[in-house]
Amino acid sequence: MWRKLTFLLAFTIAGYNVECIRSFNALTIAEAEASEAKKRRRKGRRQGTWSHLLDGAGADTDPDPPPG
Repeated sequence: MWRKLTFLLAFTIAGYNVECIRSFNALTIAEAEASEAKKRRRKGRRQGTWSHLLDGAGADTDPDPPPG
């Protein structure tokens, strides 16, 4: 009786350890992805759009020629 119980207990502990290792690896990967996402930044605001055209600073009087 005790041998069976000891045998089952040993495999239960081993299975628990394997599950702890898997969850730790998953957590590490998730944290790495989160820190990588924080490193990505949006581009800054574009310069020289509507305010640039409406103020007339550097605006051409002639439209651009058609391509081709």
